[in-house]
Amino acid sequence: MIEPVFSNAIRRAIADVTDGNRPASILRDPVALHQAALTWNDDSMEPADLLALAAHPKLARGTLLMLYWRAAPGYYRRYATAAEVPDREQEGYETCGALAELFLSRTDLADGIAFDPRNDDGYDWTTAYDGDEDGPRRSEYPSPLLMVPVPGEAVAWPAGPDQLTRPPNVAEQATIAAGIGRGRALLPELAADAPPRVVAEAVAEALRRAGPDASADLAWPWADALGWSWRCGDSTTDGVVFGVTRDSLSCFVPDIVSRTAEAGIDPAETLRFFDLVRRMPPGPPDDAFWAVSDVAFAAGWLG
Repeated sequence: MIEPVFSNAIRRAIADVTDGNRPASILRDPVALHQAALTWNDDSMEPADLLALAAHPKLARGTLLMLYWRAAPGYYRRYATAAEVPDREQEGYETCGALAELFLSRTDLADGIAFDPRNDDGYDWTTAYDGDEDGPRRSEYPSPLLMVPVPGEAVAWPAGPDQLTRPPNVAEQATIAAGIGRGRALLPELAADAPPRVVAEAVAEALRRAGPDASADLAWPWADALGWSWRCGDSTTDGVVFGVTRDSLSCFVPDIVSRTAEAGIDPAETLRFFDLVRRMPPGPPDDAFWAVSDVAFAAGWLG
């Protein structure tokens, strides 16, 4: 098993590629590319991005074979010709064809990374869609070479990037101020020096009046009332506001208000989260936040 020890910057880059936020070209290592491929799914990476990953000059043969089979080519064997494929399935059908063509034509693929389509962590892709409920198979795979296992070593699942934060820069300070201003505009009767509890109650009441669409704006004054330090994600690619931090405790903004509202939960539930956050003992920022978040999800507060 290959268990790479990548820097946080590379782990972040792998996650960004998988999420479709950055191109595969930012990765240079076959193992990093395989880790991006391991976590790919069609909800996060567009077909064009997937094909760009498949065409990467540093890609391993086992990685490309894995991309082909995990695109579920067996599903399309129910169609005898491309003309029979419904419009809504054309993109997936064409993507599988393009991946097969790349695998069969490329002579520059790196060795060393294993993949077996008949045993992908116990799953047999070659017979995945052969059940009676899927109908008769009316076409064959492009080549028997696609069913031949690629030798080498398996690659460990990627470790996600650490959530590192920094103080906001000038532009981000302006974003924060604008957010607070939008939220305060929805709280016209709230005193400028209102304590956190009063602000939280005003936010809950405003959400009842204005509805979930106001949640993103109302999160800013809610967080600002805590009196904690504003922090931003350290990624140079997004520069988004991370949240607020006090001592070793962090809380995302504006997730808590918007996610509560989007889940159709009574806005007053945000107050329960607010109280829970206030009672959290000091600890590592990520551990503290996720501990609070886990409790909130377990209690059904966030859906």
